[in-house]
Amino acid sequence: MARPMLMRTIFAVVCLSAGSVVAARACGGGSSRGPDSRHPSSPNAELSSAATTSSRTSPPNKSLEPPRGTRWNRRSALGTNLASFTEWSTEIPLVDQFKLSRRWTSGTEEEFDDQRPLDVDQHGWVRRLKPRQIARSLMLWGIKHYRPGRFVVRYEGKGEIRYHENSANRFIRSESKPGRHVIDVRPERSNEGILLEIHRSDPADYIRNIRVYPPGGACSKRASRWCDSAHPCGSEGQCQSFEELGRKQVFHPDFLDRIKTYSVLRFMDFMNTNDSAVAHWSDRPKVTDATWTPRGAPIEIMVELANLVSADPWFTMPHQADDDYIERFAREVRSSLRPGLRAWIEYSNEVWNGQFAQAQYSVEQGQRLGIGEGDVGAGLSFYARRSSEMFRIWERAWGGSEGLVRVLAAQSGNAWIAGQIASFEQVGERADALAIAPYFGISADMKEAKRVRRMSVDDLISETRSKIFPEVARQIRTNKEVAQKYELPLVAYEGGQHFVGVMGAENDEKLNQLFDEFNRSPKIKKLYADYLQLWREGGGTWFMHFVNCDGWSKWGRWGALEYASQPRAEAPKFDALQEFIVRHPRWW
Repeated sequence: MARPMLMRTIFAVVCLSAGSVVAARACGGGSSRGPDSRHPSSPNAELSSAATTSSRTSPPNKSLEPPRGTRWNRRSALGTNLASFTEWSTEIPLVDQFKLSRRWTSGTEEEFDDQRPLDVDQHGWVRRLKPRQIARSLMLWGIKHYRPGRFVVRYEGKGEIRYHENSANRFIRSESKPGRHVIDVRPERSNEGILLEIHRSDPADYIRNIRVYPPGGACSKRASRWCDSAHPCGSEGQCQSFEELGRKQVFHPDFLDRIKTYSVLRFMDFMNTNDSAVAHWSDRPKVTDATWTPRGAPIEIMVELANLVSADPWFTMPHQADDDYIERFAREVRSSLRPGLRAWIEYSNEVWNGQFAQAQYSVEQGQRLGIGEGDVGAGLSFYARRSSEMFRIWERAWGGSEGLVRVLAAQSGNAWIAGQIASFEQVGERADALAIAPYFGISADMKEAKRVRRMSVDDLISETRSKIFPEVARQIRTNKEVAQKYELPLVAYEGGQHFVGVMGAENDEKLNQLFDEFNRSPKIKKLYADYLQLWREGGGTWFMHFVNCDGWSKWGRWGALEYASQPRAEAPKFDALQEFIVRHPRWW
């Protein structure tokens, strides 16, 4: 392939060269989610919710359940990406739902969002309200699957909190008092979740430290087991309510239970890496922030999760982060990460991908430094140089490279990019892994959609095996050749299926129905198993599926799980991943 002249051209040319049957993500195209229709501008906005499961697989083979033990997953060849923190997250990783809430919105009784600024303190708590001003925040919005029941809202300060009483929730006045409210939330009635409003707040003692605890709790001897009065812990200790546990239980048991078999957790979306504005240490998200959705998870929380499930953390440094930020980040991880775990480190995410701000930033920095040939060369050269600089900063903070996995990430559909990155200033000799994203799927435009929408699920599976898998195998093989040149293992930083409509075809109802049925079909379990075997036979090592849990929509169906508590028998992709982990411990 001729060398492309524009960064955006890399993405377009490579994907088209493989034919329309290969998805943008299969080409290593990165996130092609498009606008997210589940981010409402008002509580009455039309939202896309996680669809209910319509097909059941056969029950999973009990002999393929992994044995218990916090460190068993160290044998696992699979890792996973985790979804970003949002008010519509179906992953629901945290106990305190306010940490997953939307940033405060200013409004009035008549207008949901009036665009006025709100007076907030350094943590994001509203200090005072203007006349007729209301501060609003959303939680569990636009989703249908989470545990219903009594939610407890704890807060400090004086003022008036109200709850928008839609069909999903009701304020229980008889069980509430200042500082502790109880609301009954029933997602089966509506996908409108919790809308919390501050109508009045005393500036001298303003409302702050809001925590929203869901029903139930966790077992005292097993943090990954949810419990309530109807689901006791038995031999796994006492059932402790989330309100009782407070800060002691940061992560929801359902979330912990679904990620416990993975050996690596990639925090790219957890960190809001794409288009990140973080540049200095003072910009970092903090544990004390009112909500973690605007800037992503704090470092302390990511390390705590890695320690809890004994999984290596994979961090993606913000593209604008200065040296001081990187060194402080590295030192924080060094001081708190459990011995025996390694820190995977990567400079940003898909810096070659023109749809992200980090791509343009890299081109501009490369041009400023006068490195590389043309826009593409400048961007790739800067990525290589900055990766090398980042590696050195981490090594200095850690006292060497032991315990680090230094990652160079390239585009699956164009091994030329991997070669350009690894060869620039010989950064390939300083890395520990070459990573790609070998997705498989179809990105169907309007013309292609006319053909695909006539297919059955069986037709789609047949085309995947006959046309798409061979192309994926080629991508793995050509990138493996680059990795071998530098004696690096080939790793998948992301991967899985990606069947989606694009350029208007995302609104094709029949196409979306087919892709939904395909992803829920019991037959995709065998397809996933063969896909992972293809990766293994091609010389791949660690594989980070994208993504653990995510509600599906017309923009994509990445989630192995559609919602955190989804039964394994109803999630064939998740079932396939779990069986592969047990059947194929690390083979290298």
